[in-house]
Amino acid sequence: MNLKLTNVGLVLFVIAAVAMVLLYNNHVDDPQPSMPPPSADRKQVYEAYKLGFLSDGYPGKKTDHGLVAHPIYGPHVIRDYLRLYENGGGEIYLQASEKVAKAGIARMDKVGDAYVFMYKAGDGISTKNDDHYSALTQAQWLYVLGLLWETTGNQFYLDSAEKILLSLKIPVEDGGVAIRLPDGLSLEEWPSQVPSYILNGWTTAILNVYWYSQITGSQAALELFYQNIPPLERMLPLYDVENLANTRYQLSGFVYLKAKNEDKKLKVISGNVQIPTEGIFSIDSKGKDRWRNHLKPVSGKQQLINVVLSRASFPTTNKVELVFNNKNPTSVTVEIATGDYSPLSTAMPARDWLMLGTYYLREPNSKLLIDIPWEKADLVAYPTNFKKKYGDDFYNAYHFIHIMNIRKLAEITNSKIFDNYARKWENYVEKWPSMAVYVDTGVKLKKFSAQQLDE
Repeated sequence: MNLKLTNVGLVLFVIAAVAMVLLYNNHVDDPQPSMPPPSADRKQVYEAYKLGFLSDGYPGKKTDHGLVAHPIYGPHVIRDYLRLYENGGGEIYLQASEKVAKAGIARMDKVGDAYVFMYKAGDGISTKNDDHYSALTQAQWLYVLGLLWETTGNQFYLDSAEKILLSLKIPVEDGGVAIRLPDGLSLEEWPSQVPSYILNGWTTAILNVYWYSQITGSQAALELFYQNIPPLERMLPLYDVENLANTRYQLSGFVYLKAKNEDKKLKVISGNVQIPTEGIFSIDSKGKDRWRNHLKPVSGKQQLINVVLSRASFPTTNKVELVFNNKNPTSVTVEIATGDYSPLSTAMPARDWLMLGTYYLREPNSKLLIDIPWEKADLVAYPTNFKKKYGDDFYNAYHFIHIMNIRKLAEITNSKIFDNYARKWENYVEKWPSMAVYVDTGVKLKKFSAQQLDE
């Protein structure tokens, strides 16, 4: 009798387990199906994220290394669960949001008194070669922990949020994400050798800081928000790409220079990139990271030099200094890679070369200071692309985030600059169906329906 009951119980357990898996797989593939399913309208987004849950309930990304905890997935899922809870989904969603939050906080590192959720080198999530953190991710954690504090009254969430707020004030030169500018601050989504000023990351970060200040009454957060407004107003026109009816994703971009000479032994041995308002950035003797200036080996009678330029100095040009190993007088020709905009490219496709000049090297170990005209480097700071894939379709995610964020900032600050550009960039979308660069490319020329601010 006991054996029969045990077998029946086992059968029922298996049936229930299979049912749970089938139900959950309608939302997202989960190797640890202990978390309630996220909202159905986010199904394609989570599929694009390759999202699954780790054993402690934290969301991760499926990579070649297995399921890896993704720093920014926590805030996404917490907001989704809280929305389901607020819409009557039940306590299970509040409990799930707290489980994700506590698992995320437990994974954070301490930097001084601050909490940071690091992106680890080689984890299959970040392409960077060193551990770092992101202002975008930190600010989203700040906001969702503020929401959890407001919902639950648990001081633990507010205390943790205040430690995250501290991370947003650490300058980039000290390993942080705050760029100090003459007229304020800029929060960097991805700290890099040359400041990137990623527009969706910058604006999303400061909006989350503002919303946190409104929930908690934090004057420190409100002050941090307003420190970013003057630089953003000043730099916003630099993101506008009127001839493509588009916006730039960021202000920096990498491009190859090519030095050509009849002498196979001639090569560039050092140099730097000079960006007015930003600084002087050395060129490494070797490297592979496209977001760091570096030299390539000589091949035949030519050598490639990877440089990162920035439109932040516009209309003033960037300059590149190259130091050669010549012993005798000789001449060298320098060219810059160029290409056209492609909706399905994340950076300028190098299709051809433009002449920068032919230079005579008179002295041993000659130095050249080469001016980079903007008409030859206009697409280095590349416009937003249509590479975000939801289901079988490709969409432009970031242009719409730019519009949405700038519109929200206009409402908060009453800035005419923000309002004008939000309107202008919104009108650009109406032009896309009549522009040859976008039609018949296989991309969707509208906003994805489930696109939200946290993407």
